[in-house]
Amino acid sequence: MSRKNTNIYQYLQTEAIGGNLTNSDLAFFRKVCRWYSTTFHTPLHQVMQCKDVQWDEILLHYYEDQMEDLPFNNILK
Repeated sequence: MSRKNTNIYQYLQTEAIGGNLTNSDLAFFRKVCRWYSTTFHTPLHQVMQCKDVQWDEILLHYYEDQMEDLPFNNILK
């Protein structure tokens, strides 16, 4: 492995750690895109480009999924 690749890997690791610690918008976007890609079996690059579905629809599905198990949902049924 070349030194140049090592620097890139270290930069990306640092970026991932920083994004998760600070809850940056970009880190959140990537997290939601990974969730959608896994949940709906959609290639990640298509989700990140909002190719077949818009960001607001992706986000709505994400929030609904996150809230399904909250106690107030049992009250509303």
